[in-house]
Amino acid sequence: MAKNKANLVIELKDCKGIAEKTMEIIKKNKIENNVIIASFYPTYLKKIKRINSKIKTALLSFKPSLLVKYAKGCKADLVGVYYRFLNKKIIDKIHKNNMMIFAYESAKENI
Repeated sequence: MAKNKANLVIELKDCKGIAEKTMEIIKKNKIENNVIIASFYPTYLKKIKRINSKIKTALLSFKPSLLVKYAKGCKADLVGVYYRFLNKKIIDKIHKNNMMIFAYESAKENI
């Protein structure tokens, strides 16, 4: 198990009850301090924060134009931006809003 050895990034896809079920598993395994919950769905991240406000969350986006606004709305700790859309202006805006950022690549590009 990765407990206290690594941080896990768990991406929530569109599925009814996924936020609650994921939090049950996290709590059961006592890994609250070792996970980041990421999703393209701000509503899921809001649910996660209501269940446990200390869980780190990351809002994912292909299009970063409204990313900061949505990330603030769901109290995300980080934002994930598709690497092809990253530029200095976007990075500066995210940092000015006291958020961390990471870039990701779509798995579909490698298929």
